[in-house]
Amino acid sequence: MDLPLSPSVDFQVEFPQKPGFRNAAVTSAETASPFTASNKKIILNITLKNFTDSPAKGVLRVALGQKNVFSEDMELSANDTLKKTVFLTPEKFAPADGSVEFDTDDDIIPDNTRYFALNPVKLPRIAISGKDNLSYFIRLAFQPSAANKSAEILPLTAENIAKSDLLILMNDIPDDAISSVMNFIEEGKSAVVMAGEKARANKTLLRFGIKLSPPRNNETEHFSEINFEHPVFKKFSEVKVGGFFEIAFFKTAKLNLPEGCDILAVFSNGDPAVAELKIKKGKLIVIASTFERESSDWAIHPTFLPFMRELLNYCVGAGEEKTSLHIGGFIRAKGTEGVIDLKTSALVGDGNGFAPTSPGNYQLRDHAGKIFSANTPPEESEPLLLPENFDFLKLISTEKNSEKEMSPAAIHPYGKTFWRIILAASMILLFSELLISNRTAL
Repeated sequence: MDLPLSPSVDFQVEFPQKPGFRNAAVTSAETASPFTASNKKIILNITLKNFTDSPAKGVLRVALGQKNVFSEDMELSANDTLKKTVFLTPEKFAPADGSVEFDTDDDIIPDNTRYFALNPVKLPRIAISGKDNLSYFIRLAFQPSAANKSAEILPLTAENIAKSDLLILMNDIPDDAISSVMNFIEEGKSAVVMAGEKARANKTLLRFGIKLSPPRNNETEHFSEINFEHPVFKKFSEVKVGGFFEIAFFKTAKLNLPEGCDILAVFSNGDPAVAELKIKKGKLIVIASTFERESSDWAIHPTFLPFMRELLNYCVGAGEEKTSLHIGGFIRAKGTEGVIDLKTSALVGDGNGFAPTSPGNYQLRDHAGKIFSANTPPEESEPLLLPENFDFLKLISTEKNSEKEMSPAAIHPYGKTFWRIILAASMILLFSELLISNRTAL
């Protein structure tokens, strides 16, 4: 029975309020240049993101080892993404642990810090055949200055081939280097042949079953098709770069390729522009032009330097172990004494390896001391909040429960036992009745 409210009763209706939620995170901290020498400037690209509808103010700090090397006040607008580049200059040519922290007041603390590692790497060696004027732009791509280079450039000789990681052939191979080049590729390494003019690399390509013939015409060519699934071009599709199709080629070679050769790019006249041929354990990349200004304007396009970097990575860097992983990843430690947590200096993994369960930097306990960085997955930074205009009726199920007939045993868990008791009692009564009837008859 509902009782009416009297005039002297006060009441207040309170509606639930959605609690405030703030989160800003360091979503990435990645080096963009190799650590090849002490006191060399290394590019560190940082990305901050504000996941909520209110501004986030704080201080961005970068540490290398135990030393703070950068600090700056930052403010992120609502739902804003901010990118920052910091230059690091390690004093020692040795593994170093680093961290990026955005010191701000929010509700998720672990993603405010992101860890990274600097591990020394050996510069790959590239042996180049061809005069300096032919290879000028290639040299400039890998060695923009004496202090900042991503590869060592060597002249192509029999002695240098043996200690190189990649060959770039712009002229025919000298006779005394033929066997060395063939062994170099067959044993699992890579070579790039640039065939802008028939006379320069004709004999070299013939050794690999590739014939050159004059191009169909002397008109300027462009790329018409590119295989963006191939590792050399894959990253360009991820960032939606279309500048390849603006490159002009003034001198090209017509490649007659053998069976089993993969075509990676095609000119507008239908001729192969970039191709790859697998030779035993190694591979040969053929480009039907050169980077000279007389042959193409590729060297002045924004895609040139990234292309050379991806080409080098594909030919030399394939199979390198990544040192950045998410929580739950695995650090292989075979052949070492285990893994050390650099926060606590404690041994956390044996020679079998270690799966980090918290963010931080971890170091292999061996002579090299490679450092691995473990960070929270980016998905954990996204607040699971409903938008302001969310239709809550969507949360009400509109499905109807199907009604099924249920057996008596299913209705009562003791149904079968109950019927057994009645049956047993009936048998006892029947047996008793027979005994009484027999005694009366006697």
